[in-house]
Amino acid sequence: GQITNDPNNNNNKNNGMEMSFRQLSKALQPDMKLLMHGSGDVGPLEVDDASKEMLSDLTVQYIYNLVEAAVDAHDILTDGAGGN
Repeated sequence: GQITNDPNNNNNKNNGMEMSFRQLSKALQPDMKLLMHGSGDVGPLEVDDASKEMLSDLTVQYIYNLVEAAVDAHDILTDGAGGN
């Protein structure tokens, strides 16, 4: 699956996911310059805002895919019973 960042999407479930995506991405952004500096990519004062935003978005997409895969694996292991 993929989260699309489309503000024109009228589906309520997708709108909720879009809002969550934006909130999580925004929450991660202050830490991105530290992460980028810690990995040796750039000095903490030289981080481009667009790069920080893109890396935050990619991180949120990665988390979403990881959780989706875990839920799918759980459904497979429990034959869709959810542990009941």
